[in-house]
Amino acid sequence: MQCLWLWASLGLSADQVALALGWHVGSVRKLQARYLREGEGVLKGTGRGGRYNQNLTVEEKRQLLQKLLAQSEKGSILEVSRVKTAYEQVLGRKVPKSTIYRMLALLMTT
Repeated sequence: MQCLWLWASLGLSADQVALALGWHVGSVRKLQARYLREGEGVLKGTGRGGRYNQNLTVEEKRQLLQKLLAQSEKGSILEVSRVKTAYEQVLGRKVPKSTIYRMLALLMTT
């Protein structure tokens, strides 16, 4: 919003707006052009959000964990290393332990 206000109200150039905001000049020009094309809707924005970098869906993770829990109910303890190994087999590549811990935390809250 400041980008457009500095440009429209104070008549600053794209270079001056970029300097004032710490932006790249190209970003300022891109936003100004979008405003001229689309109007005030540019200010609302939709936000990014979402699961853009997921390896498996939440349901796939839940199914994998259910399978492992069923095996552990037969008398063995479910270890994170076993979950990690099974997860990597499904993906076909290695993942850090933190991925497994985040997955387990997510499944515990949902």
